[in-house]
Amino acid sequence: MAQTPLLFLNFIMYIIVKGFASWNLNHFINGQSNYPGSVAGDGATFYFLVFAILAGVVGAASKLAGGNHIRPWRIALQLRPFRPSSQGRFPP
Repeated sequence: MAQTPLLFLNFIMYIIVKGFASWNLNHFINGQSNYPGSVAGDGATFYFLVFAILAGVVGAASKLAGGNHIRPWRIALQLRPFRPSSQGRFPP
């Protein structure tokens, strides 16, 4: 099942995006973004950061919902009965 590690990795990446955008929005609101070496703030920076936080929250929530979906799906696949390929497909 290759879905679980990729789902977890994607969840971590959404958390990183949300954390970086939140940190940057905090510095932008406090007026600390006008020194060299930081993200310069123009008119669109505030909206970009708000949408980045929103995308991070929605993406992380979708990964949690996906993990909640994969759990019963994996159990159902493990509990299905074994059926040989020749049984029940062809007439005797």
